[in-house]
Order: sequence, then C-alpha cells, then structure tokens
Amino acid sequence: NLSMGTSILQKLNQFGKGLVCACANNHMGDYGEIGVKETLFWLDNHKISNFGAGPEIKSASEPFHMGDSEIVFLNVAENEYGMASEVRAGPNPLRLNLIFSQIRELSQLGKTVIVYFHGGNEHCPIPNPWNIMLSRMYIDFGASLVIGNHTHCPQGFEEYREGLIFYGLGNFIYDEGPRKKSLLGNLKSLVNKIGDEEAVNSGFFNLGMALFLEIEHKKISFKIIPTRYFNGKVDILTRNEQISFAEYIKDISLAVTDKNLYE
Repeated sequence: NLSMGTSILQKLNQFGKGLVCACANNHMGDYGEIGVKETLFWLDNHKISNFGAGPEIKSASEPFHMGDSEIVFLNVAENEYGMASEVRAGPNPLRLNLIFSQIRELSQLGKTVIVYFHGGNEHCPIPNPWNIMLSRMYIDFGASLVIGNHTHCPQGFEEYREGLIFYGLGNFIYDEGPRKKSLLGNLKSLVNKIGDEEAVNSGFFNLGMALFLEIEHKKISFKIIPTRYFNGKVDILTRNEQISFAEYIKDISLAVTDKNLYE
C-alpha cells in the first residue's frame, strides 16, 4: 500500500495557483474509504483542484472543466482494488459505455476533451494492444488528446486522426527503492530488458516527461520536457541526455505505428 504525508502538499504549492490533481489511479483506494476521503479533504484544504475520485461513483466520474475555457478533462483508471461504487468512495473506474458517451456529448458541445487514462503494463516501454485500441477509440469518439500513465517508464506517442495520444509519461516524483543513473538506450536494448528488475532499478523509475501544451479550438501543439527525479530533486535532462531521450521516444513511438516492428 502506498501513501504520502500531508507535508507533500506544501511542496506542491511551489507550482503556484491553478494546480489540478487527477486522482483516478490504482492506489487511490489502498487505505479504504477513509484514505480516499482524507486525501480529498487535504487537497481541498490546500485549495488544490481535483477530479477522478469522489465519495461515490457519480461524483468520481464527473468531468473537470478548466475554468471558463473550452477544455474538459476526463480521468479514469483500469479496474483494480478500491474503485468507487454507488455506496463506496474511490477513484473512477473504467466503464466504456460511460466514458465514450461523455466524450461524444462534450465534443458535440464544442469542448476540447482530454482523457487522462491510468493503466497499462508496468515497466514496459511499449503499450499493450488493448491500450492502443482503447486510446484510439477515445479519439474516434471525439477526444482531442489522450494522456496515459501507470507504466513507471516513458512510452511513445502518436498522432492519430485529428488527435494526439501519449501512452505513458513515466514518473515525475517517485520515491521507491534505490535508483541509479538513468537508463537511456535504443529500442532493442530496452525491449530486451522489459521486466528486468536490474534495468528498472537502473533508471526507468526516475525518468519521466512533462508535457507543455498549447490548446486553441481543439488544435494542440506540444513540447516534451524530459525530467529526472534523483535524491529528492527534479531536474530537466542535460542537452546531450535530451538528444538520447528524443531518440528513445522516436524509437518506441515508431514501434506503436509500425505493425511489423510492434509485433
């Protein structure tokens, strides 16, 4: 079971006003309803907007409207322990009929829909076939952007139809066991190390990528900012490391769109 102390909320304040937390994930319910309700209480107490979890499933599944803009977020997690129900607090579970109808309705209202999806195979730089199909279906139903997470390592991205899909951002801040120098290599070396504990400890867990997005009338431009978390500090990768990271992202992104390479 994973948890963090409330002192982390003070550190989050350094990002200034407007911080929003997406709470639909597979650990939100680790400490039962009490843990869920305490988390939401302390986020509200520190005036940090949040969505994707609630005291029951109806509120947990409510879209998050970004102020007065046209941007709307939907946050869901693959079904694991502790998900919300009609009588239980928790994170928003993936229900295909609901999220597809939400995307379609919001898109028809002229909203720019962003789906933040928590799921996939941990420690794997290549998204599984189900995640690829599901992410593309979000776009088919009207979403403009899909952002995935959960895998604990950066995954690739693709432009699909009129939308963008980022399959996994990796970790931003994650304190879990000893971490060494970041692992950056080509696709072949990474695939050979999928599931390898030594490879995971050598760098997957402290690498991630932040997205800088500019959104106007469903048109989205982006910049990837690769980050490393080490010894309690987040840094942007050095210039040379960013070149290696860009090659990594290019390789694993190609594996998603090239059927033969993917297989």
